[in-house]
Amino acid sequence: MKKLLLSTIISTFSLFTYAQNDPAVKKIMNEVAAKYDSYKNIEATFDFHLANERGQIEHTSQGMLYLHKPKNQYNILLNEGEIISNGKTIWNISEEDKEINISDIDNNSNIIGPNNLFTFYQKGYNYKLLNRNNTNTGANKEIELIPIDTKTNYSKIILNVSKNNTINSVTLFDKSRRRYIYTIKKLSSKNELPASLFTLNKEKYKNYYINDLR
Repeated sequence: MKKLLLSTIISTFSLFTYAQNDPAVKKIMNEVAAKYDSYKNIEATFDFHLANERGQIEHTSQGMLYLHKPKNQYNILLNEGEIISNGKTIWNISEEDKEINISDIDNNSNIIGPNNLFTFYQKGYNYKLLNRNNTNTGANKEIELIPIDTKTNYSKIILNVSKNNTINSVTLFDKSRRRYIYTIKKLSSKNELPASLFTLNKEKYKNYYINDLR
């Protein structure tokens, strides 16, 4: 539980299929994607909750995400530690264990991770609008995504989208019905982010055990 749960988000699921996707829902998703595609750098604060199959919260964490999109670089600060990627390598740092796991980045386009958290839904999913009966155009929209690939770890994803075409939350349901809930508290686009955010500061973690998995 104390491990960095964000780093375990490995995409895609299997369960339902829909005969036809709603063009109106596709339009919403395109508008959301266009908004985030216009950002070069993103800084976001978020809450993370892990819930069991009954919806009961088992673990909570707060975090900060820094994302440099052109190079697929990111830095995630959590209560439990830190995850850093320079676009090629990932350093997964556990403060409790005083350990750093090093691995190569997985370029599989089906993987949901920090570098595509705001755009992963653009392909590979069937979808529908859950709150279709809500006629208030100013209300948030809930979109259910079902992965087309059947060889996956999750059954579905629910996006909560604001009237301003921003993502309020992403909820992932795995096949054991556990829920991984990411709620975006604040997001801004930055002109520049320091390069030091996206590489390991060895001096900061010089007493940590290094586990190189490459």
